[in-house]
Amino acid sequence: MAATLRLRPEAQSALDDLVDEEGLSANEIINRAILERAARHGHRAKVRAAWSEIDGEYAELFERLRRA
Repeated sequence: MAATLRLRPEAQSALDDLVDEEGLSANEIINRAILERAARHGHRAKVRAAWSEIDGEYAELFERLRRA
């Protein structure tokens, strides 16, 4: 899918610097940034879900530890 992207001047400058430093196209840098952020978001969601499960299973133990 093609898209038009409007960047703030400081974002455009940072993108230009990355293009020069990494030798990649602006398109590739933007695609990688999106995928990296999506991966982090997915990881955080998994951690939150795991913590909810653990917290529920060990709620009594955690409460005793908080009081100790």
